[in-house]
Amino acid sequence: MYRKTGTLLTAALLGLTATIGWAGPAAAAPSASADAPTFSLSRLVLEPTERGYRGSLRVTITNNSDSTQGFYFRIREAVAASFSGGVESRCESDGVEEGLLVRTCSLPRSSSLAAGESRRATVEFQVLTTPAATR
Repeated sequence: MYRKTGTLLTAALLGLTATIGWAGPAAAAPSASADAPTFSLSRLVLEPTERGYRGSLRVTITNNSDSTQGFYFRIREAVAASFSGGVESRCESDGVEEGLLVRTCSLPRSSSLAAGESRRATVEFQVLTTPAATR
């Protein structure tokens, strides 16, 4: 499982919550300065399909420190039971918060980022329902 040894940054988007954590060789928690990682989320847009709606969320993390650090992120789904997996990253169950599933995900290839390195992970969502008629 993943171990948090640093400060957490949180972003919320339409009920979807993503959190980033980091742990590296320098186990001391980074200060809220220029050394803190940059964390960005794409907009989650659910497109209609034959069986409901599907969409993906891109998470980009940049290591702004001067040393290699390990990163992970947690996703709380926007719609109950909509989490369908990670395209490039490995996600593990992390329980339920406020009735929504939570997953802790690693970055693709390796959770370690060198100083200045950025990496993107994609997480997919699917809402199984009958889509609304197109107008």
